[in-house]
Amino acid sequence: MDQRIQFKEVDHIYQPNTPFASFALDHINLKIDDNDFIALVGHTGSGKSTLIQHINGLLLPTSGSVEVRDSFLNHDSKPKDIYKARKKVGIVFQQPENQLFEETVAKDIVFSPKNFGAKDDQLDAIAKTNIKKVGLPESLLNRSPFDLSGGQMRRVAIAGVLASNPDILILDEPTAGLDPQGQIEIMNLIEDLRLNHNVTVVLVTHQMEIVAQYANRVIVLNQGKIKFDGAPRSLFQDDDLLKQMHLTAPETVNFFNKLIETGVHLNGFPITPNELSQMLLKQINFKMSENNE
Repeated sequence: MDQRIQFKEVDHIYQPNTPFASFALDHINLKIDDNDFIALVGHTGSGKSTLIQHINGLLLPTSGSVEVRDSFLNHDSKPKDIYKARKKVGIVFQQPENQLFEETVAKDIVFSPKNFGAKDDQLDAIAKTNIKKVGLPESLLNRSPFDLSGGQMRRVAIAGVLASNPDILILDEPTAGLDPQGQIEIMNLIEDLRLNHNVTVVLVTHQMEIVAQYANRVIVLNQGKIKFDGAPRSLFQDDDLLKQMHLTAPETVNFFNKLIETGVHLNGFPITPNELSQMLLKQINFKMSENNE
């Protein structure tokens, strides 16, 4: 796979050269490949938000470098270098509906591409294309974004990020505050963007069910250092690391462990409800075939 993002020996120090200096990132080395779905987890203050803000140049390394495709960011990067990186990276902050401010949905969606140089005669098509990407009807384009539901507002905010055609989509707790159905809809939307629009996703979340269901890699941060980088299944099998990092396993894993305690043994280690149900069905069918013999 092509590399989309690479951190090389990245440090970030807040309030450097003062008595209050603190390492937010400490010698981070990280490669993220084309079409990865990365879940970034860790307790508050672990460095997650600081790390993602380096990917589009909102923050620059105190030392080391970040490469985003053919853009190169370090402590001395010029505004033109940062601008080049930001055209490739879309970032959606927590509760992105709070970022909406225009009179209409259409104007909010095209705000970023307009600032990146899109022509006025292109804006209508951009708005229509991107509202479709997030599963909303064109009839909402002329409405005020503040008349929409919370889930619709969040989709409009994501559409505004997608309107600049980013290669990389960074999301900070995109499901926070949504009801269970809203969470599923947003996550399915993000997964569709990755699969059908070739978008690389980096997702900050504390919800291990989301990690298990969608991510192909999970990165655990603690005190600015990477403590784990691998498959979600490997993380959830490591009880000692989970306890050490104050992380909880998905409910599916907890239920599976309780089954083992009651004497029910399945062939495998399920981390999603679908995997668990499939294993239980196989076990039931096996027992039924044994009884019929």
